[in-house]
Amino acid sequence: MRKELRKPRRSKRRNHRGLRDEKRVFRLHVEGRITEREYFQCIKSRDVHLSFAQSAGLDPKSLVRNARDDMKQRRRQKSKGDFDELWCVFDVDEHERLAEALSDARTSGLDVVVSNPCFELWLVLRVSDQSAFISRSHIQRQCERIGLTDGKHLANDVCERLRENTLDAKNRAVDLSNSHVTAGTNELANPSSTVWRLVDRLIHSASK
Repeated sequence: MRKELRKPRRSKRRNHRGLRDEKRVFRLHVEGRITEREYFQCIKSRDVHLSFAQSAGLDPKSLVRNARDDMKQRRRQKSKGDFDELWCVFDVDEHERLAEALSDARTSGLDVVVSNPCFELWLVLRVSDQSAFISRSHIQRQCERIGLTDGKHLANDVCERLRENTLDAKNRAVDLSNSHVTAGTNELANPSSTVWRLVDRLIHSASK
């Protein structure tokens, strides 16, 4: 779910040498408390700065509402540290108002990425296919078994591994969405993930 991107604005801040850095700022409203945040910090380009909203644990409907308020405030007040792109990240899980959240995001022009059943599916897709329906607990155990996570945290020294095979993961995720559509089901049916859309931006959104 993409909106037309406006001309980038850069967030200017000083590094440890007192020199001014220019980074593209991504404001992220993320449902997950740990895994997603560690992952995005791990794989982002060095030309990107992440600003996480206080959204952990919120249901998608509330998360989208807060992101919409963030966008409105940005339009009202252009201030130092403003963001260039705003994204919402959440799981399908068992959220009863998911359809409302997606509709609200579409109406507001918000960028949203969704995983079904959960974010860990995106991590698993870097190393293997997953075409059959799978539960949240099973995909999380699989992610831990192949050494990508340790509980809710990323496994130690796994960042380089997670930066690899991103294109393979994207292709698998796109194939899943296409197969759901071909079968006459929702593109976000289990299993599916559109996290690759945000990952593309975080990796390739280099400052000019």
